[in-house]
Amino acid sequence: MNNSSKKAYFPLIFSPFASQLGSAIYVLGLNWLLVRATGNTKLLGLIEGSGGLAFLLGDFLVGLLVDQYNRKKS
Repeated sequence: MNNSSKKAYFPLIFSPFASQLGSAIYVLGLNWLLVRATGNTKLLGLIEGSGGLAFLLGDFLVGLLVDQYNRKKS
């Protein structure tokens, strides 16, 4: 494999890292803004906790739907 083809793979390898880093910075910024605006970390805990609970319930719902679908049939 020559040097130019190795460089072509770098953006493909680096893009998930950059995306996750951007998402983490975005969430950190929103949390900081919320605490700074309200002066209360209790609200941040309630929002983060309810968001986590919503993801958990969504995972169970999607899991039930996926289990009912037969992939080998299609």
